[in-house]
Amino acid sequence: MAKPTVLTEKVQDIIIDSILNNLPYVKAFNLAGIGNKTFYNWKKRAEEEEERGEETIYTQLFHLIREAESKAIYGHLAAIKEGKTGWQSRSWILERRWREHFANDSYQLDDLRRQLEELRGWLQQISQIKGIRHETKANETKAEERGAA
Repeated sequence: MAKPTVLTEKVQDIIIDSILNNLPYVKAFNLAGIGNKTFYNWKKRAEEEEERGEETIYTQLFHLIREAESKAIYGHLAAIKEGKTGWQSRSWILERRWREHFANDSYQLDDLRRQLEELRGWLQQISQIKGIRHETKANETKAEERGAA
């Protein structure tokens, strides 16, 4: 017999309300008493079921999450456009919460710089490892040549 899901209407309401209030997905699930692993399992399950064209409680939940996120973004943009008090904080939220859509180029550039430095570090480590292996192989070749002479 299948274990009943903890995805109740109450849990779903807490998640959706949290998303509307700008909480990241994982934190919204945590607030509803759902652990990180369960969140990722449900997300993966919803994506797989959606790919197969199935409509389940999991695909419905993630559809509602995307809808709530869009409503939150719309609310922030409307307040900014109207120049309402606190529009700067709403702009800040948009730039950080939905960075891929609203971040200032300088933030993206900083992120790219950080990633570039990280890649340089990895390349340096790889070069050192290859250099050590290459030197070891060269020394073995020289030793073999001396032994053959």
